[in-house]
Amino acid sequence: GYNNIEKYAAAIAGESIQLGNSVYWNAASGNAWNTATNWSTSATSDVAYNNTPQALDDVYFTSGATVTLGADQSVNSVNSSSSGAVTIGAGAHTLTIGAGGINASAAGGLTLNSNVVLNGGGIAASGGNITLGEGLALNNGNYQWSVANGQSLTLNGNFTRNNATVDFVNSGTV
Repeated sequence: GYNNIEKYAAAIAGESIQLGNSVYWNAASGNAWNTATNWSTSATSDVAYNNTPQALDDVYFTSGATVTLGADQSVNSVNSSSSGAVTIGAGAHTLTIGAGGINASAAGGLTLNSNVVLNGGGIAASGGNITLGEGLALNNGNYQWSVANGQSLTLNGNFTRNNATVDFVNSGTV
């Protein structure tokens, strides 16, 4: 996504930029990603997003969840700040994640049991472990993987780099 300085600079220059939304999992109607009523506009309200997350949206999980994709999905980022485990996917579907990357900031951790394609975003396990259960493809760019001391990043399945490099930072386990 764009930071505030980039947004203001674009506005001053008269440029039009597309911005995504912050979308929060609420599980109001079960565990299916592609059910619009399972998503809210904030972590503390049940104001429905009235859509499933889109390619520019940042997705947040603030409590433990098990989520089925149901189809291929694309978002800007996947973020977990839950003390309960968050598991996304199962099956042959692909989750494509953009520049916002994958982030786990709480003890519950984040497991992605689908094929994952990263297009520009990093991986940060600052407070929880991250497991990529079905495979990972990195496309075009320099990726930073930050795994904090005491945390881990586990890659299962195929790992593919398509014109991509990886920088490892911090002292966690990969």
